[in-house]
Amino acid sequence: MRWIKAATPDPSQDRATSKREGPKMFRLMMLLYSIAGTTLAGIGVVVAVSLNMYDMQSIIVSALIGAIVALPVVWLVAKKLQTL
Repeated sequence: MRWIKAATPDPSQDRATSKREGPKMFRLMMLLYSIAGTTLAGIGVVVAVSLNMYDMQSIIVSALIGAIVALPVVWLVAKKLQTL
């Protein structure tokens, strides 16, 4: 008697699985952003202060630039972590 092996569905093509990956990815991004966003914003402030830009506007702008730069960085890191 031969055993017939049942075909297992590919999880990458399952619609239910792909719908659930979105919230997981967003949650992972927010956890990573809480670390990377504050770190890169702090680096921006340190750079501004080391360049003798002590006015409030320069410090705030450099912190915002650091926080904005963290968004694509976090997205790439979260995407890589999801594929592991």
